[in-house]
Amino acid sequence: MNRRRTDIPRSHFTTYLSVIAGAVVAAAGGVTHAYFMNRQVESRREIKRVESETKERELEILTTEMRIGELLNRYTVREELARQHSPLKPIPRGVVEDVPSAQPRAVVSAVP
Repeated sequence: MNRRRTDIPRSHFTTYLSVIAGAVVAAAGGVTHAYFMNRQVESRREIKRVESETKERELEILTTEMRIGELLNRYTVREELARQHSPLKPIPRGVVEDVPSAQPRAVVSAVP
């Protein structure tokens, strides 16, 4: 019984191999975690960039619609024509007649 206490306990090769394998797995997990976190940050930046571009385009669309509305305003058109001394004159309402659009009788298909 005393002999066991005096013997130096030996560690097995599998113990060292297990510790090394655990360290490799932990390191790989840390690297993978860092990689995915960086990708997440890049994705968030890309999303913010796309959202800001979308807002800019929406503002451009609103601005363009406003300009089109100003250009097509009948009073503005009349003033512009008068300023340019255009020979165009307003058409009285009684002269204008509604023409219904013709409905196509048959549709011809190129496929037999």
